Amino acid sequence: MLNTYLIIYGASLLIAIGVNYFLLKKYAEWGVKDHEEEGQERWVSITKPAVGGIGFFIMFVIAFAYVILTKSFTSFNLPVIGFIFATIIGFTTGLIDDRKAMPPWFKFAGQILCGLVLYFSGIFIEMNTIPACNLFITLFWVVGIMNSVNMLDNMDGITASTAYFIILSCMIAHFTEGLYTDFHGILLGIAIIVLGGVSGFLKYNWAPAKMYMGDSGSQFLGAFLAGISMVYLWNFKDYEYAENFIQWRQFAIPLIAFVVPIIDTSTVFIRRIARGQSPFVGGRDHTTHQLAIAGLKDGKVGLVFMMINLFSAMLIYWLIPKTNNWNTAYTLGAFFYFTILFTGFQLVYWWNKK
Repeated sequence: MLNTYLIIYGASLLIAIGVNYFLLKKYAEWGVKDHEEEGQERWVSITKPAVGGIGFFIMFVIAFAYVILTKSFTSFNLPVIGFIFATIIGFTTGLIDDRKAMPPWFKFAGQILCGLVLYFSGIFIEMNTIPACNLFITLFWVVGIMNSVNMLDNMDGITASTAYFIILSCMIAHFTEGLYTDFHGILLGIAIIVLGGVSGFLKYNWAPAKMYMGDSGSQFLGAFLAGISMVYLWNFKDYEYAENFIQWRQFAIPLIAFVVPIIDTSTVFIRRIARGQSPFVGGRDHTTHQLAIAGLKDGKVGLVFMMINLFSAMLIYWLIPKTNNWNTAYTLGAFFYFTILFTGFQLVYWWNKK
């Protein structure tokens, strides 16, 4: 079975390389926007074609076709349909924003719609038995991750490599927990092909990048990662509600997997609000930028973040089997890991200021 998955991944990688090569050659003819939108600022000022998101979506369509051919239509239940539609909504919202500079409320409305579609199709964070609480935290997670992924897309290779390891972490959870229902089988097939698509995009997005993913790519990945993480990283096999209102293990696992976008977004929000500036106005105060200002070349910055994401995936691999025997030490360890990284990036910022 593993060999089959590797073959699917390898084929997806080769197809994605070809798709992105074609898009790179044809983008000018299609009139796709190749510059940043107002309020957004990249580290490298040279404009590049922002067509990577179209490549992601093509791979997603291929994944959808693959699962149709390998699964019966009866396997396509409401959660599968909701996951597919939410991802399509995310891509479409970003694509429209790429073609026409839309007001901020447009993107926010698309993100809320993604969260609602996921929730009412049965994909949501099962925090406790209170539906309103589950709905609130689900919407907060979906909107937060879609914005975090979008904001993280400020330097070559960072967002795609981060998404790669988050998807890998979800796949680790799939095999470790033994989730072999039709729904999980469909989700795994889509994840493997999208993983190949992200890998193929990285060939053209690693520093110095030849292409960007654009809002279509960041919103697609944001919706995709938010949805798949709720299935694999928030809710666990044989999960039972406990007496406590909050289950800390549910926070610890996603915190580790999404540590890079969460730290980057929270850092930017804190600094900009402290300056009396809107957190949604572009700037060069991201964690990626601070490493570059400290002296690392763009490619080395990408490697630093890749190592962090790789280590996070290894922690996920170690922690997932322990979810049914969770204790306070694991929770404290996860938050300690987050705190160490968060503090490290603040020290780099302080060093640059000095």
